[in-house]
Amino acid sequence: LAGNSEEGIEQALYDMIKSNSWVGDNQWQPVLQEILLHLCARYLYREKRRNKVLDPVGNFHVRNGAVIYRINWLADPSPRGLTNSCGLMVNYRYYLEDLEKNSNSYLTENTVAVGEQVLALLE
Repeated sequence: LAGNSEEGIEQALYDMIKSNSWVGDNQWQPVLQEILLHLCARYLYREKRRNKVLDPVGNFHVRNGAVIYRINWLADPSPRGLTNSCGLMVNYRYYLEDLEKNSNSYLTENTVAVGEQVLALLE
């Protein structure tokens, strides 16, 4: 991709991700892993609509007191999983002792409970 215009590079990356040709590519997979995990963490934790988690599944879990616990790299390498989420999957964890507190914080203060692994991906 070196030497190409910015638009050309963006199009090449878009085509690579859309076609899933990066999967198993020793040069591109590690590069895209860092980028995609960061973007996924940002989407799940920071992107909001009316101060609520943008992802409907995430909103459901967080509203019910779960923690955005972990994002798993290539957890669903099926063609559908790669097309829908680049193979990424998220774990929501329910700590029984924190359910009510987490739910109330989200519903009243728009505070999302998040795990250390997801926070680290945002750095």
